[in-house]
Amino acid sequence: MPWKETKVIEERIKFIAAVKSGQWCFADLCRDFNISRKTGYKYLKNYESEGIDGLKDKSRKRITQSNETPEKIVHLIVSLREDHPSWGPKKLRPILKAKFHRMKQIPSETTIGNILRKKGLVKPKKKDQEFHSLYFLFPM
Repeated sequence: MPWKETKVIEERIKFIAAVKSGQWCFADLCRDFNISRKTGYKYLKNYESEGIDGLKDKSRKRITQSNETPEKIVHLIVSLREDHPSWGPKKLRPILKAKFHRMKQIPSETTIGNILRKKGLVKPKKKDQEFHSLYFLFPM
């Protein structure tokens, strides 16, 4: 006897149809579908608010990042870099500390470097081609 394949969304639709028919106890239906009552109520609530689309799996991706650098600080870093294009994160951080000593949290050099890279203010370093060609001639 072959295994019966079902899709998750089809099972959820069957569950909602059984609930809406009103012929069975909600707890018994949840037990028959191998879901908790809490999950059953969640499916029912989602179906009533969004229809069939509410039964699809939702993204688990975070909506916000808890420790994201505030936009005000990002703007300060970018404006300092635009005023002094040769300054990198190692020079910008102490200057930010000195100018804005009241600021609660000054970003690390790595964070400042990441901000500059995201804003396109840093050119990627060229690899030393001469060193690599010599290495193949004279391995260490």
